[in-house]
Amino acid sequence: RLRYKGVVKMAGANDGHRKRLKTRFEKYGLNNFSDVEAIELLLFYVRARCDTKVIAQRLLKRFETLDKMLDAPLEELESVEGVGKETAVFLRLIPEMSRRYMLIPDSASTFNSSTAAGKYFVPLFMYEKVEVAYMVCTDNLHRFICCRELSRGVVDSTPISVRRIVEIALNNNAKNVILAHNHIGSLLIPSYEDEEQTREIRKALEIVGINLTDHIIVSGPEYISMKDLGAMR
Repeated sequence: RLRYKGVVKMAGANDGHRKRLKTRFEKYGLNNFSDVEAIELLLFYVRARCDTKVIAQRLLKRFETLDKMLDAPLEELESVEGVGKETAVFLRLIPEMSRRYMLIPDSASTFNSSTAAGKYFVPLFMYEKVEVAYMVCTDNLHRFICCRELSRGVVDSTPISVRRIVEIALNNNAKNVILAHNHIGSLLIPSYEDEEQTREIRKALEIVGINLTDHIIVSGPEYISMKDLGAMR
């Protein structure tokens, strides 16, 4: 056993532990793993020869919960003893890859209701700390064509370019568009600005023969449909 920069380096005795943890995951997934064990397993693939349980414990002690750890900025992750830049980048990659995965809908999915739209959009905002806006383009049967991030703002606002929305819709031969943005720490109701901007976007799309079918607002696991509220007139 050797110690290097606050990390305990292990000899062959640790190989058996790693193998057992990997085998457990292969058989049962993460269902019976604690947060420490889950992080420890992740770190096997970026820290080949050290006691990753020690690092996992330090990370949870610093950030308290798994979601706070994955949301942490790179510099804060790096500051934890034994982590380093490579491991910090690896950890930040996890939520980013999750978000990218969520952008790919089921091949049979259609966006013909607010429920279908809400189910798709809610996971996209699960790690966000600022307001972000997305648009989904669909065909004449409301089948998915693409999803694009429109803007990324500060804590409680995000600017949206009407011209860019129209350009994206035209470039993808869309017949319908659905907008979505999140509210950070505020009520799950459309603001006056939300309603005004939605009307402006709807009118711009109508000029080129494209329908704005809904505008979804997300906060945590909840969402509302501006269409269902009658707030898109």
